Amino acid sequence: MLDDFLDADGRLLTRPTDTKTLADLDRVIGLGKPKRVINIIIKLVNATQAWDWAYDYMYYTNELATWNNWETEITYDDEGNELYRTEQPPEPTEPIRPADISFLAE
Repeated sequence: MLDDFLDADGRLLTRPTDTKTLADLDRVIGLGKPKRVINIIIKLVNATQAWDWAYDYMYYTNELATWNNWETEITYDDEGNELYRTEQPPEPTEPIRPADISFLAE
């Protein structure tokens, strides 16, 4: 799932420095820029969102590994009565990869 974002050793690649947000796209459209310029911004927004998802997914996989290895801890008093039991937190939610924004026809 993360192959596009990992190097041959499985490490996360360096995120591109030129990123744009949906707000940037809205601004460019609002300024009435040509479709060519809007499409460049769309490409950058798509890349930014994909990288945001990749970071979220890496965090999710780490959290899921912790969740899968959860062990309940029980604390007892001197007589062997249960005082406290740790509860497993909710299972982490897998992040949804955003769909790419469609390019404008030239």
